[in-house]
Amino acid sequence: MSTNRFQPRVCLLVFARTPRIGMVKTRMESVLSQHQCFLLHEALLRHTLSKVAGWALEGMERFVFFTFPLGQPPQLEIPKNISVDTQLGLDLGERMTHALQEKWGKGFRKILFIGTDSPLLEQTDVETAVRALDDHKVVIGPATDGGYYLIGFSAPESGVFSGIEWGTARVYQQTVNQMRRHSLRWHALRENFDLDTYGDLLKFLRLRSPSQPMNPASSLDSLFILIEGFVRQYPKENCL
Repeated sequence: MSTNRFQPRVCLLVFARTPRIGMVKTRMESVLSQHQCFLLHEALLRHTLSKVAGWALEGMERFVFFTFPLGQPPQLEIPKNISVDTQLGLDLGERMTHALQEKWGKGFRKILFIGTDSPLLEQTDVETAVRALDDHKVVIGPATDGGYYLIGFSAPESGVFSGIEWGTARVYQQTVNQMRRHSLRWHALRENFDLDTYGDLLKFLRLRSPSQPMNPASSLDSLFILIEGFVRQYPKENCL
């Protein structure tokens, strides 16, 4: 893995829901049980933190922002090079606005947000986003479901979070509209997909060759193994 040196005061923020049964991956509950939704969310969270911690992004500080109240961290091991923080605000827009303004106030000049539902997000996507922020105020990675899997800033332009119907297929386009309204120079990354529905799980499994050996020690392979178990248990027509 190559080592990449970024300018100081660049940060990557992982926004995540605290793993709690009945509070995570609720769009899967038409097929999966609440406990299975919890296991899926936890596996996605572990995979995201594992790869973020392992990326060779020298000079980039890494944070995970959970939805828990202060003093109530989730019961999982956080990699040593990832700091833990708390989301503050009534909705996702307010919480991201608060985090953006806080990190900008602490001297960070390139601030990137990702979630935990994009297991195919790569280090190269983050590198591309950081480079794009040399010449753009905002960088955004569109998701196939109409949302986005990454958004980054080289200015505290929190106005792009206003008037967004969070959790809908209109999030990306509404965000683009806001950037145009504010005359911001922005850059779009490659399209990727999130694991939000049971159909997304099936799509995810099809990306791996059946002959490819599994390594249970790998967080990505552990995710594949968990999802394969769900698919064996439930008929595929349940996702339609």
